[in-house]
Amino acid sequence: MVAQAIGRWGNFVNVEAYGSETDALWRMGILSGGKEIFVHPTFLYESLWNLVGFGMILLLYYKLRFHRFDGQIILTYVAWYGLGRMWIEGLRTDSLYIGTSGIRVSQLIAFLCFVWGTAALIFFLVRTKTPKLATCVYYEDAKHYSDGLKLIETYEKKREEKRRLKEQTRENKQKNNKENAS
Repeated sequence: MVAQAIGRWGNFVNVEAYGSETDALWRMGILSGGKEIFVHPTFLYESLWNLVGFGMILLLYYKLRFHRFDGQIILTYVAWYGLGRMWIEGLRTDSLYIGTSGIRVSQLIAFLCFVWGTAALIFFLVRTKTPKLATCVYYEDAKHYSDGLKLIETYEKKREEKRRLKEQTRENKQKNNKENAS
């Protein structure tokens, strides 16, 4: 996303991929037909959109550790990028259209990316109830990767033991309730 944010500045240098005319404060002046016109700097919008998305992904997945399944970050990117690109393409003047329908190809693809990415995220988030433990985390006690895996295995065994104990306690409680009711 950072590379895309930087790469979009090539559109500024080449004076291409700009938006329709505007009188907004953040407008960009270009020469068109020998006169200066002011247009939406869509390269800037997309650049900022990508930087905000990158910051959001860093915050969600690395700082808040909201990672539940493999592929979650790329799906978030696809949904985020599709949403922004859909809006930005609506401002551009150099779009390709599907025949005479008035539907922009890039906007349609961006919409499909947003819908697919969001639907897949929701599906996998609902399907995955508990976060998976990463297999390559650093533990202070681990001197090597395999030591880390052993610690994870020990943790998983303890968690399973606690679950079994909890289930057994619940069954004993139900059994005692039945005996007391008799």
